[in-house]
Amino acid sequence: MKKKLSPEKLIVIVGIIFATVLVLVNVFFDFVPHTVKTENINATATTEFSTYYNQNVNKKKYTTTQKVIVNINTASVQELCTIRMIGETKAKAIVNYREKYGAFKDKGDIVKVYGIGEKTYEKIKDSICVN
Repeated sequence: MKKKLSPEKLIVIVGIIFATVLVLVNVFFDFVPHTVKTENINATATTEFSTYYNQNVNKKKYTTTQKVIVNINTASVQELCTIRMIGETKAKAIVNYREKYGAFKDKGDIVKVYGIGEKTYEKIKDSICVN
């Protein structure tokens, strides 16, 4: 006959499994809190991440400081995709609009393209030009 686990032991086991999963997530995905504690009636599982955090998370991940400005009258779909907030679908819409109606006279004319509104324009206006 199998023994049943008491609720207290089950909670302790779940807490230890939870702490182990957090360790694995932090190691593989760089999602690292300072300290994770799981406490229960019979046991305490504590994992400290401060050393790992200080060694790995504080490193700079982006070193590019050069700002790129894309000419929306001559750029290809791939070049348009380098603009923040512009994916392949919007880039294709820009190229299709340009082929159908001709070159943009002002960079603000990009709001005439389906899928690009004022909010998107405000976020990308410093990354685009028309000359």
